[in-house]
Amino acid sequence: GMVDVQDDGMISMPLIGQLKADGLTVEQLKNLIGTKLDDFMQTPEVTVQVTKNNSKKYYIMGPGAGRSGTFPLTGKVTVSEALTTSEGFSSFANQKKIYLLRKSENYKEKHLFNYKDVMAGKHLEQDIEVENGDRIFVPE
Repeated sequence: GMVDVQDDGMISMPLIGQLKADGLTVEQLKNLIGTKLDDFMQTPEVTVQVTKNNSKKYYIMGPGAGRSGTFPLTGKVTVSEALTTSEGFSSFANQKKIYLLRKSENYKEKHLFNYKDVMAGKHLEQDIEVENGDRIFVPE
C-alpha cells in the first residue's frame, strides 16, 4: 500500500512498525523493508516508488498577503507564480515593496520584488525562481 513519510522522516508499516526513511535512497529503503519482512515471509517482494515530494517548501507572510502560510515547492516557481498560491493580496497590500528573504546566513540575502512593475512587463529580472526555504514578505 501507499505510505507517507512523516515530518520526522519515519514511515509506519504493518508487521514491521516504524522505519527511518529520511536520507535513504529508494533502493536502500526497499532493501531495509525487505530485510524487516524476512521475519514474516519467505523472499518478500518489495517495491518502493516516490509518488510525491513535499519536503521542499517556501513561505508567504505579511499583512498584505491574501493567505499567509507554508507552500510546497514541487517544481520551478517564480515569485509572481508563488504569490498566486496565496490567494492574491489583501486590500491594503503594498505590491511595490514585496521582498524575498533567501535562506543563506540567517536570511540576510534580500531580493526586492515590485509586483506592479513585473506585471506591467518592467523589471522582469526581479521575478526570480523561488528556492527551498525562501520567505516572501508582503507588507501593507
